[in-house]
Amino acid sequence: MNILTAKVTYPQESSTVRPALSARSDGWWTVMAWRGNSHSDNLSAATVNLKNDLEPKRVDSNTSKVAPALTFFRNQWWMAWIGDDGESSINIGRLRFGPNAESPEIVDQHKTANTSLLAPALASSGDAIYLAWIGRDATGRINIARSTDGLTFTKHIFDAYTSTRAPALAYNQGRLYLAYTAGNDRITMVEFDDPTTVVPTLVKELDQSTSFEPSLAPYGRYVAVGWTGQDGGNKLNVAEYHPSPAPALEANATYEDSASTGPSIASRLILQDPHSNVPPQQQLVIAWTGTDGAGTLNVATSRQQDSHQ
Repeated sequence: MNILTAKVTYPQESSTVRPALSARSDGWWTVMAWRGNSHSDNLSAATVNLKNDLEPKRVDSNTSKVAPALTFFRNQWWMAWIGDDGESSINIGRLRFGPNAESPEIVDQHKTANTSLLAPALASSGDAIYLAWIGRDATGRINIARSTDGLTFTKHIFDAYTSTRAPALAYNQGRLYLAYTAGNDRITMVEFDDPTTVVPTLVKELDQSTSFEPSLAPYGRYVAVGWTGQDGGNKLNVAEYHPSPAPALEANATYEDSASTGPSIASRLILQDPHSNVPPQQQLVIAWTGTDGAGTLNVATSRQQDSHQ
């Protein structure tokens, strides 16, 4: 069994659903957002520093029954969430931070024309933002929408991809990746070689299963996949998905820690002293809701490698 490093448990922070976690691809700045505990639907957000400690958070007036989503787009953090107003509309807005990158506030928010009962997913290619969600139709079809401004989205509905759990998105080296839990509980990966058209080019059902939603993050030349196992102990798992032409899940690791939902993962760049001859490190971070009964939030480092790998 593998052990997570730099684990921090936040005894004052808990949630009934998984937290959202995202990091800048060109630096360490990492942000976590979460829906409150069983007594609060309010959304909260905070920076996670290099020691995995939380900087001062802000509890926002917006509420949701499910987990929010985060991504970094056009030099700003963006959040998407399902409204708690009875309409279940997908909302999107920017995060405005204090002078020391603390206490992020949701600003310039607006409702999209789409609705969902499950958590949305976000990813960014730098020149576009991608939003994924499960439709409210009878089969739970997956939707992906693309926007170049975060305001106007072009939607694609995929009849062949359905799920009863939230989807996951990641962008890496020119490709967009979608992961979802299929009806047989298998994690399924979908590759999009040209994200501008959002046309699937490969579908791969993985050998791993989960009762919850998976998570994705770019990691070197590959895409990291995080999930909660069906081992009877809800153990956290992380692996590296090697894309086509030879798609495969490699470097699987099962950790001692357990989660009550699916985890969230993010990769951040750790820059070194330029005089140390040590290359920058890409660090994979994982966040999850504990199985302690209170849903206490945790963040830890899963793995680290040279940034060129």
